[in-house]
Amino acid sequence: MATWKWWSKRRLLGILGALAPGPEGGCCVLCPAGYPLEHLHPPSAQALASLGEDASRAQQWPMGVVCFWAPDRQMWVLPPFPVESATLEERWDSPTFRALYTRPVRFGLLLLRRGGYALGVAEGEALTHHKVGSRYVQGRHRAGGSSARRFERRRREQVRHLLQEVCTEATARLVPHLPSLDALFLGGDRLLLTEMFRECPTLSPLKPLVHPHHLAVAEPRLEVLEVAVQMAWQSQVALAGPLTERAM
Repeated sequence: MATWKWWSKRRLLGILGALAPGPEGGCCVLCPAGYPLEHLHPPSAQALASLGEDASRAQQWPMGVVCFWAPDRQMWVLPPFPVESATLEERWDSPTFRALYTRPVRFGLLLLRRGGYALGVAEGEALTHHKVGSRYVQGRHRAGGSSARRFERRRREQVRHLLQEVCTEATARLVPHLPSLDALFLGGDRLLLTEMFRECPTLSPLKPLVHPHHLAVAEPRLEVLEVAVQMAWQSQVALAGPLTERAM
């Protein structure tokens, strides 16, 4: 059974030609989300169905799915940005597929942990706007009693101040870019991000743009934000046939 792995943009585009089949040929099928893959290329649909439980990830991915198909091997890619039109190319190394990773894309990033935050706007792979901040938030108190309750109140107050600062900065630095953003990538503490959106109604317009790829990042700093831009371009990849041992 195939297993999905996160591949960087550089790795995916760099290895694509090397994974191509021999004289038996192959094709590339680009299928937008919601479009029946079997209408484009029935063998690809049958191969995807053979993945069993792993097939559901491709079927549910809101950006669409790309299948590289040959009689002896298949590769499925879940791209970071939408497949816009149904396309079947009778070649493995597809120019249309490569164009998914070179077209102009503008997206926001918001990374948050209890020690601080980082937010910004990227165009392609370049970070064009950013803001980084830090605030001290105490860890959890393990003892009980009244001292623990006082500790927890202080801690909650520290979290509240952190969320207020992030709300203010994100409202000022991300919301104005809303008309030109293709997506918003979140990273860090999921629960804290959920609380921030709940407590900061001015960020509500950004919610429809939240990308399904949640970025697993370290404590937010400028260098972490720059790495997060590259992470946003990652794709999920699954291989079958002789490709499995060679590439994974």
